[in-house]
Amino acid sequence: MNKQVIENKNTISWLADVVKKYLVLLSLFSTILALPIGFYFNKAIVSNKPLISHTILLLAFLVENIEAEVGKVIEVRRWTN
Repeated sequence: MNKQVIENKNTISWLADVVKKYLVLLSLFSTILALPIGFYFNKAIVSNKPLISHTILLLAFLVENIEAEVGKVIEVRRWTN
């Protein structure tokens, strides 16, 4: 296997482990960060609702694909260990 591919799989596996370990803290931090941002930019958010909606859908799609890739890496790790 290519060294670059192995490095990418190690990085994805490491990120998956970190997210799994700190999921609650990351969720709380993102909520605490989103509240002042939403309060400060409320006029921009109200005037650009379709843009915000499409951005959220795009990010959800990207997260779904990343989760699928992480699942593949986890399966590879199970078979190689």
